[in-house]
Amino acid sequence: FCKPSIYFYESYHITKLCDGTVDCENMADELGCPGRFYCTSDRTDEWIDSIKLCDDVKDCKNGQDECQECEFGTLSSSKFLIRSIILSVITVVCGAGIIAINIKIGYDSYVNIPESKVGKNDRLIRLQICFYDAIMGLYMCSIFIAAV
Repeated sequence: FCKPSIYFYESYHITKLCDGTVDCENMADELGCPGRFYCTSDRTDEWIDSIKLCDDVKDCKNGQDECQECEFGTLSSSKFLIRSIILSVITVVCGAGIIAINIKIGYDSYVNIPESKVGKNDRLIRLQICFYDAIMGLYMCSIFIAAV
């Protein structure tokens, strides 16, 4: 099963196939083995068991075992942050709504200056909450943009 040379064939017992040890000069006895993921495209002897793919641990030196299209359930994958179109639309609508509502409430809080010291403190707290909520709305919209 090894590459033929001009005058002879290397031959090994069938148990030498896919045993993790390279016996042939061209590595033919260790290539294309089931249950293996080869870390490089030229299918050298660097490989890992396929059960180690997408496990959040870089087992290959180059990290290729975590760069493949890994599925993380029905909602996301390594290629798409949000895989569902419906969930993407909901995220954008909610994010835009949060931004709009907080801009309005923030503007109203900024324009209406209360007379009392407690009212002024309340105004400041409302402005801070509106600011941080608006940032959360921007974050939700950026999730969609990153997914596109």
